[in-house]
Amino acid sequence: MTSFPVSHLSNGAVEQGLQDSVRSGNTPEAWVLAYVAEYDARKLWVAKGYSSMFRYCLGVLNFSEDAACRRIQAARVGRRFPVILDAIASGRVHLTAINLLAPHLTHENVEELLAAADHHSKADIEQLIACRFPMPDLPTRIGPIAQVGAVASESSQSSSLLLTPASPSAGSKPDTVPQALPVNDSQSLSAPARMNETAAARVKPLSADSVGIQGSVRWATHEKLLRLASLCGHRLNDLDAFLSAMCDVAIPVFERRKFAASDRPRTPSKPAKNPRTIPAYVKRAVWRRDGGCCTFVAADGHRCEARDHLEFDHVDPIAQGGLPTIRNVRLRCRAHNQYDAEQKFGSEFMRRRREYAREQRDMAAAARLSREVVLRDAPAAQVLRSP
Repeated sequence: MTSFPVSHLSNGAVEQGLQDSVRSGNTPEAWVLAYVAEYDARKLWVAKGYSSMFRYCLGVLNFSEDAACRRIQAARVGRRFPVILDAIASGRVHLTAINLLAPHLTHENVEELLAAADHHSKADIEQLIACRFPMPDLPTRIGPIAQVGAVASESSQSSSLLLTPASPSAGSKPDTVPQALPVNDSQSLSAPARMNETAAARVKPLSADSVGIQGSVRWATHEKLLRLASLCGHRLNDLDAFLSAMCDVAIPVFERRKFAASDRPRTPSKPAKNPRTIPAYVKRAVWRRDGGCCTFVAADGHRCEARDHLEFDHVDPIAQGGLPTIRNVRLRCRAHNQYDAEQKFGSEFMRRRREYAREQRDMAAAARLSREVVLRDAPAAQVLRSP
């Protein structure tokens, strides 16, 4: 970034600059975004005991969820297109404008779109985007969703379900939440880039013992829900009872799959031949011991609070003779598992390992696809003889 040089700073200077720029209250927004982008690109939040930049912004910088989402997205797109930070610093565009334009920016149109958004309001920019990147009209739907679903195409349309408790508070309506951050920055540069813009799920407390949840499902999924509800004697209009019953069934299944939970655990058998195989009894013990949470603790004593994307990590790596024992296995989130591996083996070595693993997955997927094509086009007698 030429106008806001922070890439030459040390990790400690970047962290201190970020915290000072946020806490001072009078630092220009462009500098805050520059520090956020650099801190995020270096993944310095990992060593501080956070599983994502979003969690770091909430836990350390005291951003609200909305402010964290908007600033992280603006910082990432500002890192791709440094001219954006100049536009923010000069007051030509505001943070909301950058977030609205972000999904559509390419190296070819960034200057043009910034000029078009110059000193315009949010409503004006929404109108600009609607004209430049039109979306199809929303269909008019009146009546129960099951009736509408009969004429919808499963391959191209979705069914919207409003998941609310059976007895919500009167007059309560779920609010919108911040737009989800883009998951992929590598957009096409030959045509206007458009990210997958799906409406974020809505969750809002309605009373002391109920929340409103809103989301969308495909028509095929909606049909499965109707079938499942009929099989277990529930109705979709009583979603609380229906979802509670489904959770009672699904939770033990996934607990058994994730950490080998069982009411009647087997006696440990002889060790597996593959040293990477973690015995079921080890998974159960480690999950209970670590409380189903990442165990990474930062230098300042902060423990990572991530409970999703957890992995079983070896304290002493398998490559260095580590064994899959209860004392040598711990829970780590994906970010801290990778961070620990990079600390032990080096970031370049782990980058090559990830690339190799990705290539192996792609080759396996291509082989499966090729076999499916052969079986699909082969005569029936040949398919029956195939292994």
